[in-house]
Amino acid sequence: MDVKMPNVSGVEATRRVRAAGGPPVCVLTTFGEEDVLWSAVDAGAAGFELTSATPENLIEAVRTVAAGGTWIDGTLLGPMLATVRKLRQSRAGGGDNRVAALTERELEVLRLMARGASNREIADGLFLAETTVKTHIGVVFSKLGARDRAAAIVMAYDAGVVQPRG
Repeated sequence: MDVKMPNVSGVEATRRVRAAGGPPVCVLTTFGEEDVLWSAVDAGAAGFELTSATPENLIEAVRTVAAGGTWIDGTLLGPMLATVRKLRQSRAGGGDNRVAALTERELEVLRLMARGASNREIADGLFLAETTVKTHIGVVFSKLGARDRAAAIVMAYDAGVVQPRG
């Protein structure tokens, strides 16, 4: 994101692509400056991957975003989650128990999503069909009131269902 295109930043390019009804944007960045990441979110970015990612992760990120999903490199997720937590804590009311409504299988799917697993990886890990995983993810989104993977993952961390790895 720090590399400038002629007269246009990556954030501005993202904004223009999305405003023109263009495809979803997966931002490639060399580092995770929070203000740049949040600016890209505001501009409509659907994914973030580090330029140092393995070719496999980069391909998965682009495919996921192109298919309408979201992608956040695990290295970038921590600072973003910290910001979201601060915002949520500053609001009155806390104590959201929506995670408690999830079944054990839905929790397993949510935990694997929070660890960055793709639908295929979740299916393989739980010995399920990928369509079944997609159904579970849809139910998780519905029960949590989450619009996408990123929101569900934030809720999982907030609820303590997933703990950051030390």
